[in-house]
Amino acid sequence: MNGQLYQMARIVSYVRKACETGRDEVFLKREHEWIISYTFDANLSRSDTDNETINDTTDWCGALRKKGLKRIFLLVQIDHNDPRMAGFANGESQGIVTVYSDGKVSVWIPKWEFDNIRRMWSIYYTERSWDDAPAEGPVFENNIEEFRDVLTRIGEFASGIGAKNYSSIFHDAYMMLKDGGSPEIPKWMKGSLPALEGDALRMFVAASRADVFGGMGSWNDDPGYMAHSMGREEQYTSLSNELYAQIRKAVMYAVNS
Repeated sequence: MNGQLYQMARIVSYVRKACETGRDEVFLKREHEWIISYTFDANLSRSDTDNETINDTTDWCGALRKKGLKRIFLLVQIDHNDPRMAGFANGESQGIVTVYSDGKVSVWIPKWEFDNIRRMWSIYYTERSWDDAPAEGPVFENNIEEFRDVLTRIGEFASGIGAKNYSSIFHDAYMMLKDGGSPEIPKWMKGSLPALEGDALRMFVAASRADVFGGMGSWNDDPGYMAHSMGREEQYTSLSNELYAQIRKAVMYAVNS
């Protein structure tokens, strides 16, 4: 799972937990994150603190609650995204949606910038009003069956074009979605999210395993050429797009439900 999507999952989970418990525990940045800032949209006019910039996720969470936060969720605009861009900074259309008690809805759009001196990332979230947002907000459905199905088919496809390592990855993700028991949580993920159970846990961990859409050396690289050389490029593109969509749907279900 790329860093941008994972960071938003962590932030949304953190704020949801704070709202449920009424406590703001310290949000810990990861080792490659230097600055995470949040700039409110002055046009929403909720208080005299509008258009402020907050450089701390814990403080931002507190400000959201004071402004009447009712709901927060992660949203990936799947239909507007190209899996080939998922490995690049700012390559996907995605954001954090906040719904307030006064009925106003906004989207926090991230922009990642790399500091070559510190060798770390600065991430700037900017709030934008979502004027035509659905009244009830989106419904995040459990897509575990569809996720399993595409993992089976793309695993067989990967094996057929000689990409055995990717076939193994897709098989691992499929096994994580099996009923009963809980998959082993990767070390880098432990302590980052509130407790997930059942399908939500299985789907999030499986999504992190199956998300092979990076840059050089990823599913977007050699397997695409291998499929092209065998006259199977159309099937490669179709399965890649389907896998990408099911991964993002699984993450949204796990984090938002």
